[in-house]
Amino acid sequence: MAEQLPHLATVRPVHREPRRGDMKMSRADVGKAARLLGYRPLASLREGLRRTIDWYVANLLPAEELKKVVHA
Repeated sequence: MAEQLPHLATVRPVHREPRRGDMKMSRADVGKAARLLGYRPLASLREGLRRTIDWYVANLLPAEELKKVVHA
């Protein structure tokens, strides 16, 4: 992703107070689905996120719009 969007390399998350109804803790686990259904992920979390970001970049935001969103 860094090659496609080098200006995002320095972007840092903004953490705010939780909103009403937000989950405070998550212990997501696909272990039960693996045991009972034989589920096996096709991609790692990192790879899935990379693919998702690539799709959004290619399909949804023209470059100028992306700059506006990133710098908002």
